[in-house]
Amino acid sequence: MNKRVLTKLEQGEETTLLGKLLLTRRQRQVVLKWLLLSAGYLLLQVLQDVVFSRVRILGGCPDLVPGYLLLVCLLQGPGSGGLFALCAGVFRCLSGAVLGPVSLVILTFSGILLSIFRRACLRRQFWAELLCCWLGLAIHQGLLFGLGLFLGSTAPERWVACLGGTLGACLAAALLYLPVKAMGSIGGSQWNE
Repeated sequence: MNKRVLTKLEQGEETTLLGKLLLTRRQRQVVLKWLLLSAGYLLLQVLQDVVFSRVRILGGCPDLVPGYLLLVCLLQGPGSGGLFALCAGVFRCLSGAVLGPVSLVILTFSGILLSIFRRACLRRQFWAELLCCWLGLAIHQGLLFGLGLFLGSTAPERWVACLGGTLGACLAAALLYLPVKAMGSIGGSQWNE
C-alpha cells in the first residue's frame, strides 16, 4: 500500500490558531458573505431606529429591516436564508421591536415559504424575487396590523398609515435588492468543496 506521511502543517501542528481552522479560500469568502450580510442588517437596524423612524409616508413609518431579511431569505435559499432571518429576527425581537416575537415568526416562515415557492415555480429573476418580497412584506404588515387591532393597540382608521408603511417598505426593498444580491453572491452557496 501507498501510505502518505502527513507533514506537521497538514496535521495542524506548529501553526497559528487561525491556521488550525484550515479554511479554504472559498470557505473564507462564505464567512465574509455572512459577515457582510450581518453588518448590513445591523446598519439597517440602527438606521431604522435613528433616522427612518422619523420618516412618514401617509402617516405610517416604513420599516426597512423586514424587507432586508426577506430579500436575504429569498436570495440565499430557504435553508441558510431562513436561518439568517431567524437569528436576525431574534436579535430584532430582543432589541425592542413592536410585536417583535410575532414579527420574528411571520418573517421567518413567510421568508422560507416564499423562497421555496420562488425556487419551485418561478425563475430567478429580478421581478420574481422582488414580487415575492413585496408579498412577504404585505403579509407581515397585514398580520401585524390585524394583531394590533385584536389587541387594541391600534384603531381601524390607521389602515392608511399601515398602507403607507408597507409602500415605504416595498420601495426600500427595491432599493436594497442590488446590494443584498451583490453581498450574497460572494463565495457561492456551498460550504464544502
